[in-house]
Amino acid sequence: QNTHFESKELVGKAIDEMIMKNRLSKTEKRYNEVLVAMSNTSDDEKRKELKDEFTRLNRELKNLKR
Repeated sequence: QNTHFESKELVGKAIDEMIMKNRLSKTEKRYNEVLVAMSNTSDDEKRKELKDEFTRLNRELKNLKR
């Protein structure tokens, strides 16, 4: 039988995992939106902004998937 402390720790880990999965799915969603927007824009300035965001999101996804 788990002690109260162990149970609390397990709940904490489960919550942390849910938060990470939520962040991951939101980041993946935005990543895909930026990807589509980059291919649909002909404005060079806008494309550069999107590319910068794309790079940042890509880095964030790699960190989240570790």
